[in-house]
Amino acid sequence: VMDEIGKLVSSRQAQTGIVYCFSKRDTEKVCEELKRAVPALKNKITFYHADVPPQEKERRQHLWSQG
Repeated sequence: VMDEIGKLVSSRQAQTGIVYCFSKRDTEKVCEELKRAVPALKNKITFYHADVPPQEKERRQHLWSQG
């Protein structure tokens, strides 16, 4: 599945997107695997869940909305 997601992300590098996961742990794992699958975008791939501090959530959301 990660290979397919990686191909999709690679084919749409100029767009933003969200990958939904079932748990916080899965969210972080998928983030790390995507960074390995699409190294050109590793600085733009991040995770967002309930344990991210509020200021960091705001920063990540702002960056995501800006592309």
